[in-house]
Amino acid sequence: MSISYFSKLSQEEVELLAMAPANVTVLIAGADNDIDKNETEWASKLVRFRTFTSDERLHDYYELVDARFEGDLNTLVADWSAEESQAKLTASLAQLKDILAKVDDSYSAILKESLRSLAKHVAKASGGFLGMGGITREEGELIDLDMLD
Repeated sequence: MSISYFSKLSQEEVELLAMAPANVTVLIAGADNDIDKNETEWASKLVRFRTFTSDERLHDYYELVDARFEGDLNTLVADWSAEESQAKLTASLAQLKDILAKVDDSYSAILKESLRSLAKHVAKASGGFLGMGGITREEGELIDLDMLD
């Protein structure tokens, strides 16, 4: 699948962008040292929903992501170790700053907002009252994905 907004990007850069939702999911879900099944399941549903409910310009992106999300997520979760993985995921997401500078500014802005929204939804998927709506302190420190700016 070719995404016109990514025409100036290398295959490696497109790969990093395609991994971003899985990286965000595991970064936020693992922030409290406990990757909860509710968090990963909700992220999977959100990615699928966003193939048709996100800003129209992101539909192709989320179709690309959705086709590989489960596999990417399962690999990240299987390889996850609290401290080491959090640092790697943060570094991987930080690379997106330079990559997104190469694409249309408005597209970059909506993609960053979409990833931040995903982070918030993952954080709210576990904890809180009756298991919904709670954001831990650790998740709250990461939820804005400051490494993208």
